[in-house]
Amino acid sequence: MADLIEQMTTSPPAIMDTAVYQQWCPKLARFSFYTRNLTG
Repeated sequence: MADLIEQMTTSPPAIMDTAVYQQWCPKLARFSFYTRNLTG
């Protein structure tokens, strides 16, 4: 387990191009909701 954690903290992320993540935004947005009214 320690080796895996070390590997995760020292290796860069697999995908560095933000354009790849931006294409997921519309799909992920439907699972979002506002919580500011729930905090009081």
